[in-house]
Amino acid sequence: MVSGALVIDKTRNLAALLMICHLNSQKVRDEITYQKFHGDKESYWFAHVLTSSPYHFVPGYSGGIGQISPCWEKGAENPQKEQVCTLQLLHVLESTQEPLWFNGALVRNKEAGNAEYIVPEGWVGHDGHWAHSRRPTFGNEFCVKMPEDSRDRMLGLWEPVNRVEGEFKERLERIVRLAQRYDGLMEEEGLISIAR
Repeated sequence: MVSGALVIDKTRNLAALLMICHLNSQKVRDEITYQKFHGDKESYWFAHVLTSSPYHFVPGYSGGIGQISPCWEKGAENPQKEQVCTLQLLHVLESTQEPLWFNGALVRNKEAGNAEYIVPEGWVGHDGHWAHSRRPTFGNEFCVKMPEDSRDRMLGLWEPVNRVEGEFKERLERIVRLAQRYDGLMEEEGLISIAR
């Protein structure tokens, strides 16, 4: 679960919402929540469990958005089979299976503090198969390939990853241009420093 892609109906889940606030209050966060969990993300569903409030997870693992590369099979690259290697987790809408939101900011590696913005080539939706990158660009980079069933595996079939193209690509490019503009303005004002 990622806390950036979350919807709460406040009219039905007020108790859970108040519990979330409590779990993320400074004292509880410092002593329990951030000590036992991976930041705030577990506090959202855990608060619903503690208050017996209904909640729903999108089924399956998150997807990924990033660079397309060949898959590894038996110790070698197979150029016929594709995967996406990335630091960005991707969530898709259940209704359309189209990209909705990705985690990790608009930069390739948010820990680097530089202005190397993401220029994704492909994406994989929920239920992809995740594995460590064989040649990581970044230390914690992972690769995700399209879901497959046992019949596909037996027949040697492989779905190519979805391409970032058309309106989706144009929208991402506009967002990155805006981010570059506002980063530049904030740097001019001395509010941030970006490594070049």
